[in-house]
Amino acid sequence: MSEQGLLPHGRYYRGLFDDGRLFAGGGFTGSDRGMAILKVADMETARAIVAADPAVTSGIFVAQLEQWRPRFQVAEPLPAPPQAAAGSR
Repeated sequence: MSEQGLLPHGRYYRGLFDDGRLFAGGGFTGSDRGMAILKVADMETARAIVAADPAVTSGIFVAQLEQWRPRFQVAEPLPAPPQAAAGSR
């Protein structure tokens, strides 16, 4: 995946995050698949967002949308993932 020109895709989803429309997103460990949780009013809006993803429009990714209704949730946000130590790779 790192060789597929995903910079426009990453920038697009970063913009969604900055706008408050993306709750979380990223790739699955050990897989070429990923998931994004969008904060939108309806599926039509979600479809439009995903259809405009540069990785979808270029044919790199094929998107599948599912509506999710959480039954259990906590009031506080999820903790941020741990950051790698400076200089470590």
